Amino acid sequence: MVDVRRPTVRQVEPAIAVVLGLHGLAIVGFGWAPGWTAVAFLAVVATGVAGVVGWSSRRAQLLRALVLALTALGLSIAEPGLVPNLLQWYYCVAAIYPLLMAGRGSWAVGPLTGFCYLVQVAAGAAPVPAGVAALRAGVLTALGLATWSAGMALRASTDEAERGRLLAERAGQRLKHAATHDDLTGLASRSVLSRAVARALQDGRPAALLLLDLDRFKEVNDTLGHRYGDLLVQQVAARLQGAVGVGPIVARLGGDEFAVLLADADEAAGRRHAQRLRESLQEPFLLQEAAVAVDASVGIAVAPRDGEDGDVLLQHADVAMYEAKATGSGLAVYSPDLDRHSADNLALLAELRGSITRGELVVEYQPKVRSSDGAPVAMEALVRWEHPVRGRLAPDLFIPLAERSGFIHSLTAFVLSTALRECRAWRDAGLQVGVSVNVSARNLTDEALPDLVCAELERSGVPPQWLELEITESALMGDLVRAQQRLMELHALGLRLAIDDFGTGMSSLSYLRDLPVDVLKIDRSFVTDMLEDPTATAIVQAVVDLGSSLGLDTVAEGVEDRATLSRLSAMGCAHAQGYVISRPLPAAAVMPWCLARSDEREERGA
Repeated sequence: MVDVRRPTVRQVEPAIAVVLGLHGLAIVGFGWAPGWTAVAFLAVVATGVAGVVGWSSRRAQLLRALVLALTALGLSIAEPGLVPNLLQWYYCVAAIYPLLMAGRGSWAVGPLTGFCYLVQVAAGAAPVPAGVAALRAGVLTALGLATWSAGMALRASTDEAERGRLLAERAGQRLKHAATHDDLTGLASRSVLSRAVARALQDGRPAALLLLDLDRFKEVNDTLGHRYGDLLVQQVAARLQGAVGVGPIVARLGGDEFAVLLADADEAAGRRHAQRLRESLQEPFLLQEAAVAVDASVGIAVAPRDGEDGDVLLQHADVAMYEAKATGSGLAVYSPDLDRHSADNLALLAELRGSITRGELVVEYQPKVRSSDGAPVAMEALVRWEHPVRGRLAPDLFIPLAERSGFIHSLTAFVLSTALRECRAWRDAGLQVGVSVNVSARNLTDEALPDLVCAELERSGVPPQWLELEITESALMGDLVRAQQRLMELHALGLRLAIDDFGTGMSSLSYLRDLPVDVLKIDRSFVTDMLEDPTATAIVQAVVDLGSSLGLDTVAEGVEDRATLSRLSAMGCAHAQGYVISRPLPAAAVMPWCLARSDEREERGA
């Protein structure tokens, strides 16, 4: 179909001036007008031609309008006898359109032309009867005003059409931008990334696709709210773009997930960029009045080695990213072995969600005793999974899955409830031992944790001082401000708080001054080799002395032989745990074990 467009007023206006000027020159040529008027007509033609060839600025329109208006007025004054040809009216009308577009007082052109004509007739410049002169002046005025009214309506409609065109154009630009950019961050969209990956694969050149996911982002949303989560995503996007510079495509895939496409990059280049991206996030983010620290896990897939299709390459980068999260390494490169591992984890997680209702999770208890005489003082609750197909699964196989998925909250509630119920049964049977339960970093971000603990204490009837919650040092340092708030709330309930794996967090000891801690548990990595390793012995002694000076109990984990237990007692370490004392026991075996332990102590005393 042929695209036929009507000319606009802006395009026609200078052509009218050319036609009028040529008409005037023709009148002069036929002798119907004095020769001197040709100068005015030539000026009209010149301005019109200038407009036709492109001189159509506001200034050009105004100049052309003035030439036309002055010509009309001049003819009315100098040659009123030309009025029967209505030449003045032609010029009057032609002057109105550019004046309208220039935003000037075009309404006055018609009345002013009629007035000038009347003045000249009254002065005797033309033998025209008064009635005829008045009629002609009225015609000039009326036609000028009518033309002005029509011009105003035309201008309004054209302005409205222009506004509509501009709005449609801007809407189209917004739609195009929305289709290619993320609204929140301004980064490239998933579709842009997909097309870029497809082009890179078609070219046959190597390319590295990096998939990045923020760690603990859900905690920011859950604790501070989604508005802060959006602010964090925006700041992360800016840092990522700054870290890679110009060239690589940085896209947001949704939520807290980002992707970076590196053209002409191999695995080594992908690793370097991934490390640079992670380093760019190390500085805390300031979200209005809140300072937030986050890290990221990055998965790398390299084309064409890891996939010759964009969707496959993205899927493999995703597998690598989840491997980085699972191992805690922060960075992983795809390999075919990870596919099987990832599928196994997904299947295991699906089964884990129903393990509580199916009665597959069991809680066992590892005794904690006094180093001096071996008397039991507490039982640490340890969860195990009796899988119907895979057999017994150790915690390190399913606890990380529970933490990443959020199932850790249900799992902690189950262990807490079970441990307090058993503790109550032991106390009712005359066994005065407490119970300790491990709490993860995800639990510390849960505002409902203190309420849960309080409700379980009331339900079981166990005095709060007989419950101890163990928190790893790394969990504390992940977000010390929120950890401190949550621990204060828990400590206010009257229970005891222990720092597990103390000494492995490589963090400042200043937090011991601000946190309501009761117990330091010395990590087994120092205890196991303390008899052969003087450095390990010095570290254990330092922790014992630190705890003593701060009024804290100390517990040594991983005690494997009686010589180590004796050495710990001599060093002043209050309590100990380990296989030399006892392996984890089923709940039903705790009471017999404690009774047997009591008999042994009595025999030694005898």
